[in-house]
Amino acid sequence: SLLNYDNTKIQFYTVNKAIEKGNLDILKAVLEHSTTNIIPYNIERVIEKGNLDILKAVLEHSTTNIISYNLDKVIEKGNLDILKAVLEHSTIKIESNNVDTAIEKGNLDLLKAVLEHNTTKIESYNIDRAIVKGNLDIFKAVLEHSTTKIESYNFDKIIEKGNLDIFKAALEHSTIKIESYNFDKIIEKGNLDIVKAVLAHSTTKIESYNINKAIEKSNLDILKAVLEHSTAKIESYNIERAIEKGNLDILKAVLEHSTAKMYSYNFDTVIKTGNLEMLDMVLQHLD
Repeated sequence: SLLNYDNTKIQFYTVNKAIEKGNLDILKAVLEHSTTNIIPYNIERVIEKGNLDILKAVLEHSTTNIISYNLDKVIEKGNLDILKAVLEHSTIKIESNNVDTAIEKGNLDLLKAVLEHNTTKIESYNIDRAIVKGNLDIFKAVLEHSTTKIESYNFDKIIEKGNLDIFKAALEHSTIKIESYNFDKIIEKGNLDIVKAVLAHSTTKIESYNINKAIEKSNLDILKAVLEHSTAKIESYNIERAIEKGNLDILKAVLEHSTAKMYSYNFDTVIKTGNLEMLDMVLQHLD
């Protein structure tokens, strides 16, 4: 036959031509005659081709290790059957960057296949990638396969993202304490549901500067939620900040939760505003 002619050695690029042709019988004939090692480039070409039978024929003939780059290509291709065939054939250690690629792809079945085959520790940056992706099912799948502690900066990323469901999933998975400075960022973000979720879940002590942040935000619902949860004493500088803000509802909410002594500088600030209703409110608080 032509393949036996002059004992010609079949080169890797001939294998590539057979892969490109997409005819399984021709490919098998080429592979059976070939003594050339299948190289990662051949595997990349067959992945790109996207034909499962062609891929299996190449993998069965191959002793070449699948490299991390090939695996990334499979994930990006998005074909679950091809991914499973590669994973079943491969002794490759899945790297954190492969997990990142699967997260970025956003296909839950692909991600689960990668995670189930994975022995690599999920890194904090993988969790960050899942947060940024914003897909709750993807995020939960990563958390279920992770023993990695959710770090404070992961929560910062979740706060920035503003997705309540992802935030709740992180809280349920995490033993981390939400620090007061994290809570400041949550107030700044201005999402009432996330504020309430933290207050319901957290043992975080509300500090006076958190109250100031809520006053500064001028969101009455957020301020009330913070004040209702807080055991921190309202300080005179909190009252001062509320007066400076010039919002009667905000000032009223602060005064209702306050047993703080009013100082002369508080009155000076009220007078400077020229707001008679505000002055009346402050004077009534003295009674």
